[in-house]
Amino acid sequence: MQTPVFLLNPRIAAENFNKLKKNITNGKVSIAYSMKVNPRREIMKILGKHNVYFLTSSEKEINIAKRYGKILFYNPVISEAMLQDTAKHINYFIADSHEQAHLIKKLNPNVRVLARYSLPNQQFGMNGKQIEMLAKEIGIDGIHAHPLFTKSTLARERFLPLVKKLKRKYNISVVDLGGTLPRKIARLRSLVRKIKTMGIEEIIVEPGTAIVENAIVLIMKVIKTKQVHNKHIAFVNASLYNTIPDRLIINREYELRTDAKVPGETHVYGNSIDALDYFGIVNRKLSPNDLVAVLDAGAYQFHTELFRMPKVRYKIVKSFPEWIK
Repeated sequence: MQTPVFLLNPRIAAENFNKLKKNITNGKVSIAYSMKVNPRREIMKILGKHNVYFLTSSEKEINIAKRYGKILFYNPVISEAMLQDTAKHINYFIADSHEQAHLIKKLNPNVRVLARYSLPNQQFGMNGKQIEMLAKEIGIDGIHAHPLFTKSTLARERFLPLVKKLKRKYNISVVDLGGTLPRKIARLRSLVRKIKTMGIEEIIVEPGTAIVENAIVLIMKVIKTKQVHNKHIAFVNASLYNTIPDRLIINREYELRTDAKVPGETHVYGNSIDALDYFGIVNRKLSPNDLVAVLDAGAYQFHTELFRMPKVRYKIVKSFPEWIK
C-alpha cells in the first residue's frame, strides 16, 4: 500500500448522515454540513445525494458547494469584493453585524438573512437588541447561534425567549442551532420540539465531525525505529502538520492500530523536526515498513505550509483493512 494515505469509506459517511437525520426528530430538521471540518470533493459528492445544505466561509468553498446543494455562508470578516462574484449562489447568509446584512442584501436581494446571536464570552454576532434593530431595518428571516450546546443551560434559556419574541414581532421562519451537537441527541430533540411549538418553519443544524470523523482512516508507514530513554520509538512517513493537527491544537488523543504482530509498546512520531509531532502510543513493537493507522481521522485536516509538506492523498475504499477493524 502506498503511504501516507487517507482511506475514505463513503458508505460510513452516508450511514452517519442517515442515522443523524433519523435521530433528530425523524428528519424534521435540515442538515447543513460544515465544510470547515473536511471540504474534500469526495465527501461533498456523497452528501450532495442526500439533500444536504453546505455551510461555507469562503469564495472557494462556495464555488465547490454550489454544485451539490443549497449554501449557507458565515464569515465575520467579509468585503464586497470578496463576495462580488459568489453572493448570487448563497441561499442563507448568517449576518455577524448590521453592515454585513445590508451588504449581502445589496449583492443578493433574494438571500435569506439569519442574524448571528452572540453567546456569552463570544466575539461573534449581535446581542438581542441589535438583532431586533436589524429586524426593524431590513427584516430578517431567522436567527443563528453557535455553539449553543457547549455553552451553559442559561445561554439556551436566554436564546428561546428571543426566538419567541422574534417570531411574534417579526415573523421569523428559520432557526439555525449551529454545530458541535450534544452527544445525547435527546437534548437536541427536546430543544427542537420547543422551537417547533413556536411556529418556526425550518430548524437547521450544522454537523461536520459526526458525519465524516469515523469514515476516514489515516494509514502511515514506519520509516525508522530507535531505542532511547528506555522507550521504543518509531518515525512514520507523515506528520501532524499535514494530516491531523488537532493532536497539536487541542491535544486530542487518537486511537492507533498497526499490522505489526510483535508484542510491546512503541511511541509514534511524525517525520518533522518538531518534538510535538507525536501521534501517540501503539501496543506493539514496531519495525520499519510496518503500517500504522489513525482511526477517526476525518475531521479538521488542516494543511499548514509550516514545513512545505506535500498534501496527503485520498483513496476511496469499500472497507478498511482487516487489521484495523
